Amino acid sequence: MCGVVILSGATALAAASCSSSTNNETYGGGPLDNTCSLGGNKCTYRCSSSLGCVDCVEDTDCGAAAPRCVLGQCQECATGADCSTGHTCFPQTHQCEVECTAPADCGNPDPFCDTATGACLGCRTGAALPFCHGDTCVQCEHNGDCTNAATPHCDNQHQCVAQ
Repeated sequence: MCGVVILSGATALAAASCSSSTNNETYGGGPLDNTCSLGGNKCTYRCSSSLGCVDCVEDTDCGAAAPRCVLGQCQECATGADCSTGHTCFPQTHQCEVECTAPADCGNPDPFCDTATGACLGCRTGAALPFCHGDTCVQCEHNGDCTNAATPHCDNQHQCVAQ
């Protein structure tokens, strides 16, 4: 049995679960399946046991405009290597932007310049939560960041969850 919590807006909350059907929210039989639904609506692409409804599971599922699959969504870039010279991948939008070289190059809502990557960030590591994802400090970026055996999966809201 696994659960994924998906936050949408300030108050909406939906949950999807694996290998069972509760509240019209089901996953199909396997870890990646196209028979799952969320809130009674069938997922348009596939279902991942760790992310819920996804648009992609690998880069080949994405088109030329957004060729990289990042946490189940097609994006322009996943890393700075995906961008042209003088540009880097900003983690909050997964868009290629002009690299920053100093804090003055950045503004709200992302005031911190990560000079190692050239990206403007809204948070810095070492805060209460260990990872930055765009302008938000989060629990995890990838499954490997989740070290508690009870919650080993990083979902698309960057929270460590049980499968």
